[in-house]
Amino acid sequence: PKYGGKGIYVSKVCKGVLKNREYLPGVNVHLVNSEYDKEEILSQPTIPIIVNETPTYLAEKAHGVEHQLIIRTIKKIIEKNRSTRYEKKTK
Repeated sequence: PKYGGKGIYVSKVCKGVLKNREYLPGVNVHLVNSEYDKEEILSQPTIPIIVNETPTYLAEKAHGVEHQLIIRTIKKIIEKNRSTRYEKKTK
């Protein structure tokens, strides 16, 4: 997470992304530990920037992607755990 860290939230991230003229920022779901944004990233799709993008609109797009991403990532973790348990039982 290039713009992450303690006290950094979506509005600040979006302002930084646009200020630095990033062209393909992303959102991510990652594991959590005692350090901010330093754990393994589980999913990280990108969000295309449009001409004259505003921080508010980018934040809205990011939230929409994040909400779906969290659901998809949790489903992947559940499926992975199910298949791992099944493999252990059949051995």
